[in-house]
Amino acid sequence: PEFLPKVGGLLAGWLEPAVAHGAEEAHITVGLEIALLVASIIVSLTGTYLAYRFYVQKPESVVSLRERLSFFHKLADNGYYFDAAYDWLRNGLWVIARWLSETFDAGIIDRAVNGIARGTGAVGAWTARLQTGLVGTYALTLFVGLVVVLGYFLLTALLK
Repeated sequence: PEFLPKVGGLLAGWLEPAVAHGAEEAHITVGLEIALLVASIIVSLTGTYLAYRFYVQKPESVVSLRERLSFFHKLADNGYYFDAAYDWLRNGLWVIARWLSETFDAGIIDRAVNGIARGTGAVGAWTARLQTGLVGTYALTLFVGLVVVLGYFLLTALLK
């Protein structure tokens, strides 16, 4: 039909303002790039020189330096206490998880699921008694249900 291109054309460009142009890359100037490159080279060469001086030329100076900077040595030697922080956090989370499992999951969720299962079983046992195998009983039940539904519609129509 002739109207389809017009209908399709209504939605053809609705996302264009948001997705027509991809995200542009951020660029730094060449001067800043060279300055960062030179700074990183200076830092690495300084670290290499200091390591050579302390550990190869004067290894005894490491002991005195370690004593003067004992706080930083202990901090670095213990990995900035990240492992201790992870252990503390993990143990705290285990306590919370155990509480949630014992209290919330077992006390609330399991009871709700088991209650629904018991209710479903009870409804199934009750409805199983309705299955007599006698066609006349089924026809009577269908007729009574039809009378109830029609009576409901008739009553609501009369009360309006």
